[in-house]
Amino acid sequence: MRKKVLPILLILCAFIMSASIISGQANNLSHLNTQIVGCTYSIDPLEAHFLASGGPGSFDITTSRLRCNWVASSNAEWLQIINPSGTGNKQISYQVASNTSTEPRSAKITVEGLTYTVTQDGAASPPPPQGCLSLDPTTKTVDSGLATYSVTVNATCPWTARTVTPWIHIISPAPGEEGSGAVVYTVDTNTTTFDRSGSIEVEVVNLPSSNNRTHSVIQRRAGNCTMYTLSPSSAVFLPSGGTGSFDITAGLPTCRYVVYSDGAAVITSGSTGMGFGRVTYTVPQNTKNAPRTVRIIVEGTNIAHTITQFGVGCTLASPLFFEYRENGGAGIINITASLECAWEATTNSDWITITSGSGSGSGTVEFTVAPNAVSSPRSGSIIIGGQAIQITQRAFPSGQ
Repeated sequence: MRKKVLPILLILCAFIMSASIISGQANNLSHLNTQIVGCTYSIDPLEAHFLASGGPGSFDITTSRLRCNWVASSNAEWLQIINPSGTGNKQISYQVASNTSTEPRSAKITVEGLTYTVTQDGAASPPPPQGCLSLDPTTKTVDSGLATYSVTVNATCPWTARTVTPWIHIISPAPGEEGSGAVVYTVDTNTTTFDRSGSIEVEVVNLPSSNNRTHSVIQRRAGNCTMYTLSPSSAVFLPSGGTGSFDITAGLPTCRYVVYSDGAAVITSGSTGMGFGRVTYTVPQNTKNAPRTVRIIVEGTNIAHTITQFGVGCTLASPLFFEYRENGGAGIINITASLECAWEATTNSDWITITSGSGSGSGTVEFTVAPNAVSSPRSGSIIIGGQAIQITQRAFPSGQ
């Protein structure tokens, strides 16, 4: 019996040893294949920069084989990876949190030995403190004469006011005023022919000078530099618009001026000058039914060149055609218009005279036609609210 068992055991041991040798060879072969086929990686771009507000970002990872696995990790909590692992070529997305610190910062994303760098700005520094006092207004422009003025002081700290300008005199308050109040002061008459500037310093007591504030005073020059003559002082335009101009004459040759439009008119030249000048402007088309008024104003005054422009289609004139014999005559045009519609009749023919030609709402335009003393007929027109009323006149008969 023992003789039979021994050969079986020897055969079984030989089989087990053979299986172990084959398994070991297979493992060695698998390890060898991994080293030969091994994956390589690249990323693009290598870095990114963010504002303090943060936001989303991404970069591409490229692998040498579609089945190559990869894992990404961040070294900062404020840099969160949305898809931290994957296989093959992918886009790795991440989110950068807002930076509430004023200091800039940086972090890294590491993926298969490669490094992607993220930098971020710091938050903006808070604005400097406003101080314990403010002035209203900070600048005042005054007339040339002797007068009293004031500036309001809004304060939560003690303050005092002073001036080194010889023509400005502080009346109140007394030094060491605390809380809100006002600085009352007088200015002497400006006897020069030039504008002049001065100031009042409102200063805090026992506090940093950064809290101090300045009230500036600009005084107009003497000699009626606030008086200007405009010629003409007004103009009327049809709905189609056009160009216009006026002359401006200051009280003194040394007086400077600035003009501006408060509406649709556009100043094309002469908006600034000294002493005397000419201002030119354009008026665009008025596409509305209602007429409109625009002023070109001399800055710092109520003096203005007034522009009136008719609205389109707010008047209806009839009849639209008149024919006269050589001896002339009179005519009436009926106007139908809404109450707010202003209108004016004009003509460029010297032989047509408008005797009654402006108003608002419904009305009439009256005119006369002079005799024609020449041997050829003639024609002219009267314009009302953009409408042209044609007027023709026969020739003076030849031989008479």
